[in-house]
Amino acid sequence: MTFVHAHKNKGFDSYQRIYLSDDRELLMEKSINYEIHLYKRQNMPNFETTREVKWIHVRRVINYSNDLSEFSKYNYLYSPNLLMFIDSDNHGDCFMIRNTFDQSIVLKFPTGILSPVNDHPQDIVKKFMWIDNKSFKIVNADSQEKVFEIMPDKTLKVVGYGMVFMFDHSKYENKTAKFHFYMDN
Repeated sequence: MTFVHAHKNKGFDSYQRIYLSDDRELLMEKSINYEIHLYKRQNMPNFETTREVKWIHVRRVINYSNDLSEFSKYNYLYSPNLLMFIDSDNHGDCFMIRNTFDQSIVLKFPTGILSPVNDHPQDIVKKFMWIDNKSFKIVNADSQEKVFEIMPDKTLKVVGYGMVFMFDHSKYENKTAKFHFYMDN
């Protein structure tokens, strides 16, 4: 779930985005200055009657690739529960899944699955989408869509695949394209 707050003096180009986790226990705030803050819900004492909650600041997310997230308003980098997100390293030679709370690396993608060396990282994440909190799908350069599941031993397992017919890669493979394959179509 996404909420966008437009600044009253600067209009819709200046925004603050707020994302809620699928269970509504976490809230992520992304501001115009590229700061990301994570909050945890705390029910107030009279929650049963008033439904009043308080959001407690948990942390500021530091290892976050702003260039991977700026072409679409949707939350496609984070899992639906906001506990994990896809990231690329500073050297640009691998993608990884990180834990949101402690920024630790949950898993690194093998180069055969995702490789920022062969493709621009922004072009890759334009064709990436979380399905649920443990699985995601990717469309590769050969128009194959693969569904992966993160296993308990922190490895990836292919659980489905198919072809995306008439897929026009030129729409997604340039830095000026401002849309995501799954979210903005």
